[in-house]
Amino acid sequence: MATPPPLQSTFIHAAVYSDLFLRMASQIFPDVAYLALSDDQRRVAQNETDNLLLRSKLRVESRMLSTNFAFQNPDQSQVTPADTVWGAPLEAPKADAKAPGQYV
Repeated sequence: MATPPPLQSTFIHAAVYSDLFLRMASQIFPDVAYLALSDDQRRVAQNETDNLLLRSKLRVESRMLSTNFAFQNPDQSQVTPADTVWGAPLEAPKADAKAPGQYV
């Protein structure tokens, strides 16, 4: 069984990711320069960058899935009117009817 090749990173991908990472770090920690961030703060910025990329990837994939495999809404001319059930008018409730479970 063949294994898929590893993800191929290019210089452009690395540059775009680092730009996004630096923007996220400056958004999360606005008063601290990047070189002054602690290891924990850098880890937080990296996790948030990865979460943002994953969320955008899932949004794109779900949009592609819905356009390719989703069921279309039925034609609204075939829907029964709101006051009917299967085309028959609803019956008014009887005044002397007991609630369900009332045997007295």
